[in-house]
Amino acid sequence: MLVPPGIAMILYGVSAGASVGKLFMSGLSVGVLIAVVFSAFMSVLMQSRNKMYRGKKPATFKGGLTGNRQSILHWDFRSSSWWESMQGS
Repeated sequence: MLVPPGIAMILYGVSAGASVGKLFMSGLSVGVLIAVVFSAFMSVLMQSRNKMYRGKKPATFKGGLTGNRQSILHWDFRSSSWWESMQGS
């Protein structure tokens, strides 16, 4: 319920006697504020991670697919707790 959820605000406005237009404007301002703060946080996070990986070889799409396929093929479901819970033991 961040950026103006239409039906919830309309129902609240009608039941409380509040202005629906003012409710939408207040919801929009809060949504924009949260989006700006989140964008700033992600920008700082990505810049710090860029410093950690500077000078290392970037991953390729083909390498990612190969790594995922190998990890899935070597995954043994029988040794996991999920498999034991499904078997009832």
